[in-house]
Amino acid sequence: MLKQSLRVIASDIPGITAAIVVAMPDCLHIGGWEKGGESLPMEILGTYFGDLVRSNRAAMRVLEADPEQISLTIESLHRKVLIREVSKDFVLGVVFTSETPLGVARMGVERMVLPVTAELKAFEITERPRIQRAMDHLMAYGAEAHVMIDRIAIQTGIPTMKLRDESGTLTDSEIEMVIEKIKKLTNSPNASF
Repeated sequence: MLKQSLRVIASDIPGITAAIVVAMPDCLHIGGWEKGGESLPMEILGTYFGDLVRSNRAAMRVLEADPEQISLTIESLHRKVLIREVSKDFVLGVVFTSETPLGVARMGVERMVLPVTAELKAFEITERPRIQRAMDHLMAYGAEAHVMIDRIAIQTGIPTMKLRDESGTLTDSEIEMVIEKIKKLTNSPNASF
């Protein structure tokens, strides 16, 4: 359904080659559309687009300038990519040809925001537990993450099996200890999970 809607919305926007919708904060690709002939790794792009928004929001918080919505533009020799938060739960990434004028691309994305937002009202976002988001961060950004889990177990005294258990057996104080260790091990002192 979302793919069909994106195709219809994008059909009259010049230079567009793909559109991707990502659920936040977990950066999960939930839908996308590619122009015929394109073959993009949509799930991977969705993860990167969501990570870009999340990291830029963190940077803006450090600068004490937390904008309501993040909007990013990436230009390369081969493509232009515009990434836009359409709500606190969703990000829209739109890929254009490199020849597309930036103003045309921005206007195209603006034309997409309202219909995409309306389409996304059918999706319900359930936030995953904080410890699961922190462990996902460790897996994504930690060097040899499986070894780091053992290191966290040794440093905190929490058994490895309990750390790997996703059923919620950690106490609040254990969760805080683990999150602090993950921040240190991934060099992400300002990460918020």
